[in-house]
Amino acid sequence: MRAILAFAVILISVWILEAACSDITISKSNIGQTPVTLYAKPGADGPTVVVAHGFAGSQQMMQGYARPLARAGYRVFAFEFMGHGRHPVPMSGDVNSVDGATRLLVEQTPDVIGALAKDNEPYALRGHSMATDILVRVAASRKDVGPVVLISALSQIVDRTTPDNLPLVTGAWEPGLRAFAVDALRMVDADAFEGEAVSDGAIVRRAIAAPFTEHVSILQSRVGRGEAVPGWTALTGARLTSRSCRPGLQL
Repeated sequence: MRAILAFAVILISVWILEAACSDITISKSNIGQTPVTLYAKPGADGPTVVVAHGFAGSQQMMQGYARPLARAGYRVFAFEFMGHGRHPVPMSGDVNSVDGATRLLVEQTPDVIGALAKDNEPYALRGHSMATDILVRVAASRKDVGPVVLISALSQIVDRTTPDNLPLVTGAWEPGLRAFAVDALRMVDADAFEGEAVSDGAIVRRAIAAPFTEHVSILQSRVGRGEAVPGWTALTGARLTSRSCRPGLQL
């Protein structure tokens, strides 16, 4: 039954996505050997958002989150990691070791960001699954990163202050990752629960669960996409306020 519901959600979401985002232009290029796709309205000059896919995924799988951001005026770049999609270089190194494949992908990402981000302007990062750990590690080593929105996240690098602006979106059928998202909230506020936004000075976090979704169907979740644009408000000076959102299911 879950599989049927997830498939139905994907079909409906794809139809809505295509109908709602017909004004978006899509262009493809390469940064070195890395394939990159730009989603933007014609003439868009908004802040930059860099989108990264999960293990065994591709930039095409991230369209559900890239297009709504582009429609809101952002310049959204989705790229492919080595060994994925159209990237010609195989992924090497031990996938279970931080010093293996993770290190190589962390080294690849700043090269992409450096070629895309505007000078002296913050940029946002959004990633799914494997990419969440990669992006958090990249953000921890840089001063020019805005909000880091993570989908189905797991990373040992997340602590009370890193990343400082961190919305987390998890599928309702991902209990372990939902628990991780709540733990990330409680690093800032020990009494926080899923569905809340919490803050402490410059530290802003929110965790939501997208209903009827698991690790793949969350990429086409209307609820998840609905979090995409609000998640980037720090780029334009707005901030989520502590406990400003309605509560969800407690874990």
